[in-house]
Amino acid sequence: MKKLNLTKRLVAGVMLIALAVTSLTGCDKTGDSATNTDAVGMENSSETKIMVVGERDVYLDEALVYTFQNIYLRGTASADWTENHSIAVKQEVISSIREAKILYKVAQDNGYSLDESDYETVDVTSSNFEKTFGQELLDKYGITHDTIYMVFEEQALVSKFETEIKNDMGQSINDDLTAAYADYQFNTLYYMMFPTIEKDDADQPKLDENGNYIPLSDEDKAAVLEQAEAALEELRGGADYLEVADKYGITNYCSETSGYIGSYSDELNEALKDLGDGECTDIMEGEMGYSIVYVVVADDETLKTSYVYMLASEATDSEYEVLRNNWLATVPVDAEGDMEGTAWEDLDIKSIVVDFEAEY
Repeated sequence: MKKLNLTKRLVAGVMLIALAVTSLTGCDKTGDSATNTDAVGMENSSETKIMVVGERDVYLDEALVYTFQNIYLRGTASADWTENHSIAVKQEVISSIREAKILYKVAQDNGYSLDESDYETVDVTSSNFEKTFGQELLDKYGITHDTIYMVFEEQALVSKFETEIKNDMGQSINDDLTAAYADYQFNTLYYMMFPTIEKDDADQPKLDENGNYIPLSDEDKAAVLEQAEAALEELRGGADYLEVADKYGITNYCSETSGYIGSYSDELNEALKDLGDGECTDIMEGEMGYSIVYVVVADDETLKTSYVYMLASEATDSEYEVLRNNWLATVPVDAEGDMEGTAWEDLDIKSIVVDFEAEY
């Protein structure tokens, strides 16, 4: 089972949010920049400012790195490309950049940084990006090594930050749930049903005109009960439960399930309390017939650990999403006001797709 990789305790959410409120400062480029990009060429993409996130400037070449990633992962051919694809790419790229800039600043404000191993990963990912798209294509769009490296460096820090925060949250939640379920007895059961209803040639239940099961006659029902009693005797004599199910032709009405005592019906919860591995309940009667529940594993700690991990993972994802949204909300979004010039609006996404195909 996958284990939580946890190294640090969670910094108080309020403190993290407070740090995020500090304005995003700095500029991604140095020197003068063009802000009106109606007629700017791709070779000037590194000087073409297209938007701001807080007080941080974003240039076209950086947005193109994200665009290349987005298009590549979509894998949609130019022949199938529509205007809706282009709209989606532009929206997703702007959203990704905005989130990366904000979370990168939050990570820095909370003392996170990349170590030597992280930088080795950045070296590899940025190099792979350049090899994938080729220098000729990158030059055509004015994308330099420095810009590619900056994007992957920011993405790496954000990923590291989010992973460690979620791990810390997950550990706390996992510890709480482990304590809460400490006394629960998890088990794996095999339900064996001896049907007392009519079946068709495919061994499936027959239904009447009202959609109800059709019960067997009293005589046939008594015969089924005899089979269940014989099977119970064999099981308690040590017979293999799967072989018993096959012997009596009921495998289509049997199933293995897992849970814990307290999660089943009152009758079954009571019946399972004192049963161990390889033991089974008495015969129980239900709507479809007579049933026996065989205990495959009576007290499964591995199952309990897996269940707790699942709950912890779901709770962690939910709680982190709230925290993440709070961070992102610290920088107001003005969909139109944040954009500068028309270079991004004018960018022909499909032409990039066509260039990809020509490159490959």
